[in-house]
Amino acid sequence: MFWFKCRTLPPRMGNLTSLQNLHAFPVSGTSGHGIEELKDMTNLTGTLHILNLENAVNAAEAKLNEKESLQKLVLEWSDKDFNQDDDVSAERGLKDLQPHSNLKELALDHFKGSNFPSWMTDGLLQNLVTLTLSHCTKCTTLSVGQLSCLRQLHIKGMQELEEWPDVQCPSLGRLHISNCPKLREVPKLMPNLRVLKIKKCDSLKALPVAPSLMFLILNDNLVLEYWQEGICSSEDDQGNQETGPTLIDLLELKMEKCPNIKELPRVLSSETGNKWVWTHNCPSAVRPTSSASSSGNVF
Repeated sequence: MFWFKCRTLPPRMGNLTSLQNLHAFPVSGTSGHGIEELKDMTNLTGTLHILNLENAVNAAEAKLNEKESLQKLVLEWSDKDFNQDDDVSAERGLKDLQPHSNLKELALDHFKGSNFPSWMTDGLLQNLVTLTLSHCTKCTTLSVGQLSCLRQLHIKGMQELEEWPDVQCPSLGRLHISNCPKLREVPKLMPNLRVLKIKKCDSLKALPVAPSLMFLILNDNLVLEYWQEGICSSEDDQGNQETGPTLIDLLELKMEKCPNIKELPRVLSSETGNKWVWTHNCPSAVRPTSSASSSGNVF
């Protein structure tokens, strides 16, 4: 059942225990519209988007951990201001909304708590492929544990985010970060990252070491200055040490309003073909000469 433009659903949807598709469920405090209506819908598949979670009295009654066929879960709170008690309630609610470990995609929108629950920080969702965190404005630390299958991570509008502990991201191939003005650093090594987009991160000075990076978009990052370009040391699947140059696979660079960048990556020297470069409002950035490409740091 698809209710894209409905603010409320018919009451007592929980009676439809054989329902497989319920795209969106707005939570309300009125009778028959509480989050407990999801309790017996164990056959739900595909995507479930739960809205207005600030209205959930007992989130555990949704029993999301029993819905093993769900592929994507979106948990959304409204964007209105909350008081301190509501922040605590949001943390408790998210703790009780632990999904089944089969989940492939998870998105949090306008979560008002300061801390993520243990089922997120301890990496219990080992099948998770995509994680999106939008406008979780109170969280200061991003900790999602060791997610071996995670391939896409989107972080947007986390105004208080300062730290991202240095964890291994072995499968992460796409990373988007935008409007996180206090974020100071990201994990140092992302061995399989192919696409990196960073926008309006006013405190971030250095990119991760990403030897497989192919597409890089940087926009409005006022203090960013380090490419982390050089020789990278890492382990292969058998545990053997491998070394090689970083950014060697870079095909496209788009950069705007990054005034502290002094020089473009050495792989983009004038003699390097098949590379696409676009810069705007980066007055200090110059293309390096090919003679500089043989030197560099070791990471």
